[in-house]
Amino acid sequence: MRKISLTLFAMLLTLVLMAQSNDPILGKWENPSGEGRIEIYKKGDAYFGKLFWIKDSQKKDAKNPDDKLKKRAIQGLEILTNFKKEGNAYQGGQIYDPKSGKHTAVK
Repeated sequence: MRKISLTLFAMLLTLVLMAQSNDPILGKWENPSGEGRIEIYKKGDAYFGKLFWIKDSQKKDAKNPDDKLKKRAIQGLEILTNFKKEGNAYQGGQIYDPKSGKHTAVK
């Protein structure tokens, strides 16, 4: 009986800690089409996002304007960089779109 009580306590504690998170954006997310998944994580005070899975794992960064980067894999690519949390918004970073090869600054 004690083992069950400790397990329930651990589960409740986990739920409470998750509910108190100030960073609801952290974690793994799937895009609406289901062709890619991104992991949002934090380094210091900044937020980043990496494509940890894509449907076509062999796909290359062919649209990148830098010829040296066109043969790198898209899977594992960091596409969100240096976002800061300001109130309820995440801004001030950059988004890289491998479909177009363009970087967009977010103010």
